[in-house]
Amino acid sequence: MKKDWVGTWFQLLEKRGIYSDVVLGSSEPGSDQITKFKKYSHAQFDGVGLVVEHFRSLGQSPVVPTLPKIYYGSWLTKAFGLFACLRFVPVFGAHWKAISPPALISGREDIFVYQILSAEAYQKIIQASRRAGVSVNSQLLWSLDQCLRNEWVSGSGPFFWMLPINMRCASQNISDTSNHASWIWVDTLNVLTATDIQKQIQARLKEGFHWGAWISINIGKLIGIKGMNFLLNQAEKIEERWIGTFSNMGVWNIDAGPLVVIVPTAPTTPLSVGCITVNNRMGLSLNIRLNLKVEKSQLQAWLESWIKKAGD
Repeated sequence: MKKDWVGTWFQLLEKRGIYSDVVLGSSEPGSDQITKFKKYSHAQFDGVGLVVEHFRSLGQSPVVPTLPKIYYGSWLTKAFGLFACLRFVPVFGAHWKAISPPALISGREDIFVYQILSAEAYQKIIQASRRAGVSVNSQLLWSLDQCLRNEWVSGSGPFFWMLPINMRCASQNISDTSNHASWIWVDTLNVLTATDIQKQIQARLKEGFHWGAWISINIGKLIGIKGMNFLLNQAEKIEERWIGTFSNMGVWNIDAGPLVVIVPTAPTTPLSVGCITVNNRMGLSLNIRLNLKVEKSQLQAWLESWIKKAGD
């Protein structure tokens, strides 16, 4: 089995004191309440892989979600995607409010809030998505951006969100619970509706950007550990500023209780959003780096506003 080169990035970051722990919140059998939180290293699992590992530990046999074949792409699509990725310039547009020196933050002091939605609240989001003619993912990202961007980000833009893309089946020869996540971007500077979000997502996938990003983050195959450390040194000088990361771990119909996934932050993406749905119970989370100086009560207010907006 081949080396997980994406996971290797997280191993190298941990050696620099920057941690990317994925936290899984689970419930007891027959309960809707999250009672147990456990940290896992992103060097070993991505979000989907962690969920698969959890269900297997319960004796379940989950159907592992894969990249839709329509987005596998030809070699030409992958070439264009790599070109698009290489042309992507560092992000400086978002100016975070109330920030302290990022060097003081390891990523293990993050503040997070979460909520398990009722089946009725989940159905409201589905219905709102249908009325808008968009996916639940697009509806969630649009409503979240509407609720909080002006609260803690200023500047002239662009305002970029990073969206991980599950590359399973298209990426082969590593464990199905390892890191199979590529990424695309969405700029919400001029976004008015969830349709605008969805159009951007579809455009990134159509141009093969996810393939360009996948090839780029697996460059360790060519340059090795020394080369990867060199690139990390260069990246530290750039100081990119994204709004955050939006991760959806999918919809699961399986004999298990609700889950919540706390997605790790990073110095360049100080806000991380997690979403997972198990048996019509959606778990949403917001996780923010301590240096943003956002109180937990404020984060909770954003979460509640987001859920309401998404279902309107």
